[in-house]
Amino acid sequence: MDTTIYEAYRRRGTSSEMTMRLIEDLLSSRLSADYRRIWVQGSTSRIMFTIFDSSGYTIRTLNTGGLRQFRHDGVLNDEIVSMERFLETLRVGILSEFIN
Repeated sequence: MDTTIYEAYRRRGTSSEMTMRLIEDLLSSRLSADYRRIWVQGSTSRIMFTIFDSSGYTIRTLNTGGLRQFRHDGVLNDEIVSMERFLETLRVGILSEFIN
């Protein structure tokens, strides 16, 4: 697995905003070919995903109940495993039609 993106976010600090940006970057690289962009906004308790295709956009929301922030000072492998598990729940759940 390429850890470059995770390593870049370690230099940015721990915050809800940085966690949302990381999720957005990771999901952007996994979008299905029919979709051109995804925006991720919210907090660690509720996230809104706006997914754009060539004719418009679709919005999905997720109440997370307390999403764990990506920690810049945590053990990198543990942070990656945690984030990848979250992304997998999105892939098989509310974003299943949008991401690979």
